[in-house]
Amino acid sequence: MKEIRVPIEKFNFNKFVDDYIKFAPEVVNTDYAVAIIEKSGDAPEFVDDFEDKNELLNLLNQGKALFFMFSDVNVGQGDIACADGNEVEIDEDSDFNLIGEADCVGFLISKKNEEFIIKSAIHYGGSFPGSKESIDIETDCDIFDAPMKKYIESFY
Repeated sequence: MKEIRVPIEKFNFNKFVDDYIKFAPEVVNTDYAVAIIEKSGDAPEFVDDFEDKNELLNLLNQGKALFFMFSDVNVGQGDIACADGNEVEIDEDSDFNLIGEADCVGFLISKKNEEFIIKSAIHYGGSFPGSKESIDIETDCDIFDAPMKKYIESFY
């Protein structure tokens, strides 16, 4: 998904978080629902209370980026639940099938000037021996790109 820039007054951040609150507990331990990321490739630092919209906005105002899951982890079996209420199946022939069982796709959201900057990212859970947990910015999330873009557009 290409980077999306939305004026702050046009993006309904509170509605986005409210919608995310409905999705996150279904697919992830809520202690690990929203992560703070300084730069691509960094290990995530998880937010204590991801339901506190003011705290999340405060972190964005401090120049931090926040990672919100769009997909459940790739548990390697069948369809993967997504925040938009749909499920996606990763084709075994796709280049994108290389994400591990503890990995998921999502949004890296930051603020600059008077805009929200939204990028697609992959949270690598460190599921392979010798691998580390990290979040990397991706411009191509394959079959997730179109539903991710449509989902984000529903909040502005």
